Amino acid sequence: MVEKFSYLTLSKVYDALAYYYDNMDEIMEDITDNTEENLHRQFEPAS
Repeated sequence: MVEKFSYLTLSKVYDALAYYYDNMDEIMEDITDNTEENLHRQFEPAS
């Protein structure tokens, strides 16, 4: 990954992975809450 994206350093990749694994449940909840279908329901005009 670091070779393909030269602006990344190994420490940045490690930090991102560590954050993901430490907060996986919250991140997965945010992803689920922000699906296109859920966002359409949230911003649907009232009938």
